[in-house]
Amino acid sequence: MYKSGLSFVEVYSELEHSVLALDAVVLSKTTAFQQLDIVDSSLYGRSLVLDGSWQSSSRDEAHYHEALVHPAFLAYAAAHGAAGPSTVLILGGGEGATAREALRWPSVTKVVMVDIDGEVVEACKEHMPEFSAGAFDDPKVELVIGDALKYLADAGADANGPRFDVVISDLSDPIDDGPSQALFTREVFASVRGVLSPEGVYVLQAGQVSPFLEMHVHTYSTMKAVYPHVLGYSTDVASFRSHWGFMLGAFSDAYAPQATCLGRPAPFSPLFAASAIDTLLAGADLTDSLQLLDGEGMLSMVTHPKWLRTAYARATKVFSSSDAELASYTTTLDDENEPAAAQ
Repeated sequence: MYKSGLSFVEVYSELEHSVLALDAVVLSKTTAFQQLDIVDSSLYGRSLVLDGSWQSSSRDEAHYHEALVHPAFLAYAAAHGAAGPSTVLILGGGEGATAREALRWPSVTKVVMVDIDGEVVEACKEHMPEFSAGAFDDPKVELVIGDALKYLADAGADANGPRFDVVISDLSDPIDDGPSQALFTREVFASVRGVLSPEGVYVLQAGQVSPFLEMHVHTYSTMKAVYPHVLGYSTDVASFRSHWGFMLGAFSDAYAPQATCLGRPAPFSPLFAASAIDTLLAGADLTDSLQLLDGEGMLSMVTHPKWLRTAYARATKVFSSSDAELASYTTTLDDENEPAAAQ
């Protein structure tokens, strides 16, 4: 057992905690919106913690950010004859790493990043500059310090407002009274439609993938209540001590289910074709620069165990803006999602 006076304890539920030995606390402050901590550890390097929840670490943040960004870009490129997206909206993303990954694509001409907490952005610029790798200084990037909900409402209501080929939701988990609590609902998912281009793709981080937690599966059913084409996928993120989930959603039938290598149709079907993914990455000159993602890696993210496929199929809960259960991230899957025979 590690013994030291300096450690980080993350509370997942009353039944589950994790403890990490720290080398130093670089910054600890309360912003106008949340508790902000930047810490160093021998295991994960420099890391960002918001409201006691681990956000990203220098040792493996690329695994999370590549998984968040590139599948949506690849899906868009496959639907457009290898032409990647041009305009990108990022909701959240305070470290700047999501913008960094978006800028890897030569097709990108504009990235708008909307984050409510300017103090987090400035702290990351000062103490974690390697995460953004110059993205905040790129002339293609427009940083908006403000409320993502207001940005979506204002832009969507303006017939001449900006429209985006990819919208990325890189928000912290919806804990009680946190700044992201209201952003995982049917109403917000629907409001994204107002800022998507006709064949645009919406992608969001969708929480821990576990048979004991409901948030990821019910995010899937909430997305399905809004978007006709939805695909859940996941990957390991070591510093999260978890398998982490993401969702793709789209209105265009360019992403409608088609045959895959699994012997059954699925939305966003090009993501199931490893050789096609490798070709698209090569076309964007990304073959050698990514740590996590290639064709085989993408295929591993979109294939799921039996319990998860069954839970997706049976999930009916839809989060709404008035739903008090939205913050029940640590509650167990209810009876409708208990493992059963896969269909």
